[in-house]
Amino acid sequence: MRSLPRSLLLSFAFVLLIGGISIGRWELVASVVPLVAVIFLETQYRFPARMEMDAHLDLVSEEVREGDLVDLRVRLVNRGPELTGAEVSLELPAGLTLVHGHPELPIGLRTGGSLELTWGVRVEVKGRFSPGPLRIRKRDAFHLHERLCLIELDGVIKAAPRVERLGRMTVRPRTLRPYPGNLRAGVVGRGTDFYCLRDHHTGDPLRRINWKASARWDRLMTNAMEEERCGDLVVLLDLQMATGRLRDRCLQAAATLNWNWLRERNRTGMIVLSDCVAWVPMGVGRRQLHRVESRLLDIGVGQRRSPLLAERAWRRYFPSQALVVVVTPLLEPAVAITVKRMVRQGAQVLLLYARQKSTVESRAQDLVERMGMVRRSDLLFELADFCRVVEWDIDSPLSHCLEGVRGW
Repeated sequence: MRSLPRSLLLSFAFVLLIGGISIGRWELVASVVPLVAVIFLETQYRFPARMEMDAHLDLVSEEVREGDLVDLRVRLVNRGPELTGAEVSLELPAGLTLVHGHPELPIGLRTGGSLELTWGVRVEVKGRFSPGPLRIRKRDAFHLHERLCLIELDGVIKAAPRVERLGRMTVRPRTLRPYPGNLRAGVVGRGTDFYCLRDHHTGDPLRRINWKASARWDRLMTNAMEEERCGDLVVLLDLQMATGRLRDRCLQAAATLNWNWLRERNRTGMIVLSDCVAWVPMGVGRRQLHRVESRLLDIGVGQRRSPLLAERAWRRYFPSQALVVVVTPLLEPAVAITVKRMVRQGAQVLLLYARQKSTVESRAQDLVERMGMVRRSDLLFELADFCRVVEWDIDSPLSHCLEGVRGW
């Protein structure tokens, strides 16, 4: 393949030749000779007849979070003739930034030889990214002729939203499941937290005897422990008309709640109200976290949808004793009606209102934003009679607004 420098050199030589002949300046015609000599020497350079290369991408970790570093290891195998003096580079999609490794690396491979290349990239935003293609370029000594080989790589980087550690979850539903977890049940049973002192009964383990209290009361006293169980959490994510940073922070809040709740051996589910109404059934463990994060990556731009569909999904697919955390910027007033209907049907609802500071500049847009704030303040005042309302400034960590929420 002819490169751009060779095309420019040929064009320049042709212009000199035609110009010198037309005006009768033979020194211009003679200056074409060195250019023709360079082009002639370049044509004598023998390129390999073909480049047959195989490349395999090895991702150290396919599932990461935005802001993490990922090592891309590419194993390159030469199936064709011997290759020397070539350059290899990896094209990165938007959202990935090269951190470690040179963008263009010189390589040389004999027939059947292999080589391992490593690049370090940083994931800037959430989403799915496919690195590649791998570009292998062979040039002559004058950089006037080149041969290019593009190799597509198989591998996808799944970058989930960034999560925040909330510590031990203090928000819990009124009714807990009869399975072990990390939520205090408020009843005596097998656990690690002290509950009260009681008289020793036949069959009680000896390690639970409180010898100091027994000596004081002159009878055997036993430590009663508080049982720890797990609970159900349903995150109702409302992204209607949400864009930009507000939308991203709501996604991060949903991922944070699911991640922290599952980390404490509880069960979670999720309902998403955006370009469509979708839900993730109840589940536990790491597999459930993968389902939730995959659903968050598939969410499109928020549009107006009937919140009644979210209420129907909650009634049909989720337990009634679960705690429903509604993450919403309240850009659509119909969400307030849905919350009221769910509370009337016996749901336990905690509304997390995502609030963003106004950044408009024009006077008309500022007036519209102020009217919207007044409308949302009225909705929050009405919803306070139905459920617990927590305001969250998206510029501050989520843990700050949840510190004062104790029990239920």
